[in-house]
Amino acid sequence: MYMLKRDHVFVVAHQEALQRSVRFLFYRPWSTFMTIMMIAVTLMLASLSWMGTHHITDLRGYWQGSEHISLYLRHTLTPTEQQQFLSQVGNSSGVAAVTFTSSEEGLRLLSQQDGMQDMMQYLPNNPLPAMIEVTPSAALTTPESVDHLFQTLRVLPQVEDAKFDLDWMGRLYSVMGFFKQLSRFLMILLAMTAMLVIGNTLRLIIQHRQEEIQVLQLLGAADTYIMRPFLYSGTWYGFVSACLAIVLVDVFLVMLRTGLNQWAEVYQMHFSLSLMPFSVMFGLILVASALGWMSARITVSRYL
Repeated sequence: MYMLKRDHVFVVAHQEALQRSVRFLFYRPWSTFMTIMMIAVTLMLASLSWMGTHHITDLRGYWQGSEHISLYLRHTLTPTEQQQFLSQVGNSSGVAAVTFTSSEEGLRLLSQQDGMQDMMQYLPNNPLPAMIEVTPSAALTTPESVDHLFQTLRVLPQVEDAKFDLDWMGRLYSVMGFFKQLSRFLMILLAMTAMLVIGNTLRLIIQHRQEEIQVLQLLGAADTYIMRPFLYSGTWYGFVSACLAIVLVDVFLVMLRTGLNQWAEVYQMHFSLSLMPFSVMFGLILVASALGWMSARITVSRYL
């Protein structure tokens, strides 16, 4: 019976604190709305920063797939040996796809270019070698792994020469790393900004209710009892702001989608701008609520 009574008192105390925290929010609705909007915009920018890095990572797969390793075969290989070597390369680890271009096909494509037909008739024979274009697998996510595949293929006895622009991939991954670091810095900075806004808002609420707090202290109220409504208020600010930030992010992405799809079509890219996933929504709400609680805890501990 004693345990049930104590649990009931605990639940009632939290219900009362929850109701008081809601009253804090509605005491000055316009000020509360402005604060929540400011925090929501901050969380929106942090979310867009993360999603931007995520979509750039998706684009990396497209850019990486557009780069090929070119293998120029020896002239001494027979057509049968060329096909056997094509199968060997296609079954190699780290290879996503292979494309074969015979020397005759290469000469035909070259002769179709402006000014090349007259030059072709002076050639005694076909100087072009057969070529295999190798598309690295998407599982090769670093320049080092792609370079290992390139070095493995170029030393095969059937290969006369091999070409691949590894510097281009290195620059791509350098840009990717820069954006990831920038995104992390912005998210940390914006999270601190959200905590400062919540902390400053609760500081003003505490100052406004200073007389009420002093009366409770004179009546012997425990510090936890006085702190609890403010902790709930900080959590409310984080929770409501995160929900509003999710709406703002999705509205922004919907407005941006049309223009971005047109840009992707111009560059013949199959790119789809997705809305915020449910897991990210849940994570944002959880993190924002935790930040609100932490900010409230720090502020209340300092000013009470």
